[in-house]
Parts: sequence; C-alpha cells; structure tokens
Amino acid sequence: MTNLNSEIKKEVKEIAKTYRGILRYGKRDPFILIFLKSYFNVEYDEGKDLLTNYGYDQEIDAVYINKKDTTVYFIQSKYHNTFGDREDKELVKSFSKVYHYFSSKNKYSKVYNAANQRLKEHLAAAKEVIFGRKPQYKKCLIFITNGRFDKEGIKKIRTETNLSEDKLLIFDLTDIQLYFSQNLEGRIPAVHFNLPLPTKQNFKKVPFGQVFAYVFTTKVAALAMIYDKWKEDLFHSNIRNAYPQHQKINKAIADTLEYHPAHFWLDNNGVVIVCDDFKKRKLKISIRNASVVNGCQTIVTSNKVLKRISSKRVSAAEVIVKLIKLPKDESAKSLRTEIIQAANTQIPINS
Repeated sequence: MTNLNSEIKKEVKEIAKTYRGILRYGKRDPFILIFLKSYFNVEYDEGKDLLTNYGYDQEIDAVYINKKDTTVYFIQSKYHNTFGDREDKELVKSFSKVYHYFSSKNKYSKVYNAANQRLKEHLAAAKEVIFGRKPQYKKCLIFITNGRFDKEGIKKIRTETNLSEDKLLIFDLTDIQLYFSQNLEGRIPAVHFNLPLPTKQNFKKVPFGQVFAYVFTTKVAALAMIYDKWKEDLFHSNIRNAYPQHQKINKAIADTLEYHPAHFWLDNNGVVIVCDDFKKRKLKISIRNASVVNGCQTIVTSNKVLKRISSKRVSAAEVIVKLIKLPKDESAKSLRTEIIQAANTQIPINS
C-alpha cells in the first residue's frame, strides 16, 4: 500500500494548494476532505464548508449532516507526517465525550456557548435535526487517522467509552487506504441500512471462494424502501446498473409481487449484497458500506410497484439475500470483482 500512501500525500498537497488561504490547517484539513470524498462522496468544495477550522472547536474538526441515512457525523482527525505509526487510543477516548454533547439541551447549551462561531453554526444545524425534526437524526462520531490501531486496542476503546460501532466509527490508515482506492474506482462506501429479519432465523453460512456468504430472507418492501433513500448509490458496484433493464423480467417481478406475493421468494433469484461489515441484532441486521451487486431490477421494480399499491398487500413477499462481508486488505478488490462477475453471470438453458 506504499503507492497509496504516496497518492494520499500528493492529494493532501494538491488540496492545500487549491484552497490556500481557506483551509486553516495545511495537512489535517485536506486529509479530512479526502476522507469526506472517499467515504461519503462529498466533493471538496462542499467538504471545506463542513470544517470547524478554528480554536475552541470542542474536539470537533468537521460536522456532516447526512440526509440519506439521517445521521449527524462529528469528525475528528489526526494526520501524522509519518504514515502507519501506532495511534494513541487516549485521543479517541477523549473525543468520545462529544457523543454526549446532545444528551440534553442544557449540556448542548454549555458546549454551544464555548464554541467558535463556525462550530456554533454547525451545532445549531445539528440541534435542529437531532432535537427538533421527525424523524430525529442519529448521532455518530468518526475518528480518522493515518496512524494505526490494533484490533484489541479498538475493542478496549469501545469497552471503556461504552460506544458501539453505530455510535463511534474508528478508521485508521488501513481503512483510509481502502476507501481512497475505492473512490478512485468510483465506489461509494458509505451506504448503510438495516434489513428486518421476519423470523428468528439462523444465518446459513455458505463458502464463496475465500470468504463466506450469509444467506437469509427479508421483506421485499424493506429493500424497496431503502431504494427511496439511496437511489442509484445502492448499486454503485453493479456492473449491469448502467444497462437498460429488461421489461419482460420487470413485468414478471411486478406481477408476482402484486398478485402472488407469498410466492416471491420462490420465483425470484434473490439479492446479492457485498459489505465491509454487518451486525445481527435480534430481528434486524445492520449493514455498513454496502452495495447490491445483483438484484437491481428486483429492488427498483418492487419500489415502483409499492408506489401504486399498499405495502400491506405485499407484506407476505420475502426475498432471499446473500450477504458477503469482504476483508479489509489488498484482496478485497479482486474478491469484489470475482463476486460481482459470478453474481451477474447467467448460463442460458437450451430448450
């Protein structure tokens, strides 16, 4: 990954040069912009306005209000001249207190009054969606560094801060390299969603090359509603997404969903999703950094059907999902390509 480090350093210099006089910190701020672009697909011109930039920043370097997943992200960054050095976990533990800034309006007021003017603007916008809007937005902290953490260190941080992965995301050099390279390929990592599990089913673990696929069923309506939020970003790794969809197949999907919803799981080939991580919690599964690599037509067509009929009419419709968690290393790219090609290869049956 040495070449990637060089590319990141080069990009940091280019951003600093482009926004000279605007960015207060010559390396840290460009590093944040690279992360925002790589992870959330936020362009640099928009990203620079998310920075807090000045002193009295209350340990918050940037604030991003993501309408797609209704979450407010508070970001802190550490950029070191030497890439890959061991990061100090105490920095993350100190940053974790930011999560509690919005635990009450009284606590928020104290933080707001001590903040610089730029941060006050971001905090006010965050307050509006966390306290005052329905649905209320979630809070999530993101700590990014070009240093490294070991797995045990991250586990210890979570134990000591009592913040789970949906509340505190920790990205070190390995993650930054991965997201930076994926963004160069046109991928959008930050696609997150939950899927309901209709029953207390056991995941079936199926070998898929060097990794495992986890097979389960979920409600078709749930997948269709996710499309409303993420649109084409949901299929950013799907090699077929750019091609016209087959009307005959779409009609078959729509007819089954509308007139024979209970047979949907039997008549449909299912959906294949690749992701960086997932967590199974009782009757739902939370999937992070996901892409639907097969099943684009199923989801889009189902979404169109639900625009004209009641979701109650299709409540019995379920679909089989194959969920594949990719490793965070150099093998991820080739594995992703292999999975996408395999999932989208159809062998014709001669009659």
